[in-house]
Amino acid sequence: MTLVPSLQPFERLQVSDGLLINADRWRHAHDYHRKRQNVLYQSLNQAGIVWGLGVCPIDAPAEVTSQYRDGRWIQIQPGLAIDALGNPIVVPEAIDFRISSEPFNDQPLLVYVVISYVDPDQLYRPSGLELVAESFRIDEKNHLPDALEIELCRIELQPGIERIETATSVLFPQSNSLDLRHRVSAQSKAKESVQVATLNQLKIHDRLKSLARSSQGLYPNLQINVCQLETNWNQQQLVVLSSSALSFTASQLEPIRQYVQQGGTILIESPIEDTRFREMLLVQQQLENAIAELDTKLYSPNSRMNTSDTESLSRSLSSELEAINSAVQALAQSTIQPYQEFAQSLDTTLIPWNQLQNGHLLLSKPFLFSALPTVKHQPIQLWAGDGLIVMFGELSTAWQNSDRTLSRETIRSAQEFGINLLHYAWVRHHLMQLQQS
Repeated sequence: MTLVPSLQPFERLQVSDGLLINADRWRHAHDYHRKRQNVLYQSLNQAGIVWGLGVCPIDAPAEVTSQYRDGRWIQIQPGLAIDALGNPIVVPEAIDFRISSEPFNDQPLLVYVVISYVDPDQLYRPSGLELVAESFRIDEKNHLPDALEIELCRIELQPGIERIETATSVLFPQSNSLDLRHRVSAQSKAKESVQVATLNQLKIHDRLKSLARSSQGLYPNLQINVCQLETNWNQQQLVVLSSSALSFTASQLEPIRQYVQQGGTILIESPIEDTRFREMLLVQQQLENAIAELDTKLYSPNSRMNTSDTESLSRSLSSELEAINSAVQALAQSTIQPYQEFAQSLDTTLIPWNQLQNGHLLLSKPFLFSALPTVKHQPIQLWAGDGLIVMFGELSTAWQNSDRTLSRETIRSAQEFGINLLHYAWVRHHLMQLQQS
């Protein structure tokens, strides 16, 4: 969850000669500076751990009663974190903590250990104290931390747990051991945050999550949040649909049309495996490669090829390529027709990628493309309208590369184009929302 700074204006204490400084005015003056500092951090930075706050299993402390002397104790090491409001969380010494959650119904239970800031003004304290320390609290939860909590570790507890252990493999922790992989460091906040939803598509959902992880290194300015589509489309900047999910009734279509008009974008990825379209695209690509290779050999200084025969072969291949291009174009028009009708119902028109305007975001920001990526020797085909993108070919398979057969160049190209898709959706939604009343 992303917190948005409050739009309440700051109220500054007006100081003049003779002003009586009492407790309320002193507190107001200091709260003013705290709030300004918090808004600055909240606007530009992301909450997380600055340093330390390690977690390790320990034996039960000697002073606890026998009832709680078990293998469920962990120790939080000293360290520093900053929460989403910019409040510093300082842990000056190690803290012993017992995990009390129990799995139920013989099912594993995922426990989150979190830390959060505690304002001393919200706590009871004896009167007469001049100085009070800002504090914190450590909790265990059975659901993801909220916006003001910082995760220290998580543990998958199995039924009958006897002891919490250190992870034998920290990158692949086993049950009943510490999982530190999801800790977040305090850092600069991403300037773009795109919410992506999928509709009953487990594969594309997992592939988008893989793309989200890759984007952290490729384009840190973009934060990607992936979820399953609920009833409210307007919470998403991008919705990914399957090609089989286009049979909408008139009553279902109207909110989708409004979603697009208000800045939302729909992406449809249509596989073309085992289709005539894919076969012709492969032939087209093979001819283009053959002609390029032939021209390279023909004009090489060390070429021993017969010029006349080579030029004749080149003309023959070019003629064949021209015929294939015409056939591919005709087949593409018939293949895109159902999607074109869907686009018209959304008050837009699909245009092939090579006819998009120069500098179109899909092909230029943040990564520049002169040709679309090729995945598994299958050129991706793309049509785009205002708020609707249709792709033929499974570009998303390269985001995950689960079968490990793709080259690094193919994976990187697919990832970068995927980031362009998400960046386009964010920019379009952002600019259109700025025009809303």
